[in-house]
Amino acid sequence: MSKRRKSGLLMVACMVGFALLAAPAVAADDIEEMEELGKALEDFGKSVTPTLGHYNAIGLQWSDAYIGQLLRVPPNVGLGITAGAATLPFPEAVQDEIGEEIPFADTVGVPIPAYTVDARVGGLILPFDVGVKVGLLQEGDLMDEGLKIDYLLAGADVRFSVIDEGVVLPGVSAGVGLNYSQMVLGVTEDDQELDPITVNDEEYQLTFKEPGFRMGWENSRSIDFKAQASKRLLIFQPFLGAAATYTTANVGGQFSTELLVDGDPYDPDDVADDVAAEIEDTLETEDPTDLTFGRFQEHSAWSGRLFGGLGLRLLVLRLDVGASIDSTGSVGGQVNARIQL
Repeated sequence: MSKRRKSGLLMVACMVGFALLAAPAVAADDIEEMEELGKALEDFGKSVTPTLGHYNAIGLQWSDAYIGQLLRVPPNVGLGITAGAATLPFPEAVQDEIGEEIPFADTVGVPIPAYTVDARVGGLILPFDVGVKVGLLQEGDLMDEGLKIDYLLAGADVRFSVIDEGVVLPGVSAGVGLNYSQMVLGVTEDDQELDPITVNDEEYQLTFKEPGFRMGWENSRSIDFKAQASKRLLIFQPFLGAAATYTTANVGGQFSTELLVDGDPYDPDDVADDVAAEIEDTLETEDPTDLTFGRFQEHSAWSGRLFGGLGLRLLVLRLDVGASIDSTGSVGGQVNARIQL
């Protein structure tokens, strides 16, 4: 696999907000390289997990600290859409395997986009509101044949009014949210034929079946404890908040393929010992039946976050622009547009 080819695919993935390492045109001398990549992906999982709480918090970051009660005329409800991004680190060890240095990848991080559809309703009797969000994109083709995404971001929160907004005092709320996300990018290539091997004057065709690469996170769960203040100033509504988040996730990446010999799955029991030995020597691996490198591992971490921004109120139309930074150094931003009564 050429460094140039891998770097090109990496830049394609970065354009959609995620640094993806793909595995096209696998050759026999790549086995050792894939083993090294598998080891590097462990660093990826450890680095990314603390920042996933920040990513999972995209959506439902409305400028109102508390929207009001449901049983009033008109009822306090809202529905809109959020688009945003948060940066995730891309460790130096993985960059080394790619052969490309990504600016800010191991400091601020690579921006990862997200979207959600948000809804919020006011509480009943008690001063609270409840919000839900969801964004989904699964098995969609991205920009290049074979490049896939499996994206889901969903969550819900409840916020209680702590201080009612007055002439001078801002409105203040405290709440808790539960979020879930997964973001896996992958690429699958066509079968890759290797140079045939010859044993005892008989030729055997070796083929890697549909080599593929997956990278990202699955089953990321966050519990988000947060407080927020907001103040209406004519048509504007500045807001400021803080949060503490505990996150668990399965994070990492995996390269996998299957070896075919003359078109059939390789089984060392189906070939002569000298043929099996030649295959192992050619691929430089002791077990050609297991060509999976790297894995997804579960990690967990606490993180803190500061967020704030400005809302614009035009009759029932609301437009919020916000920014955030968390304790890992990850930065983020999001825009929400909604109809709110």
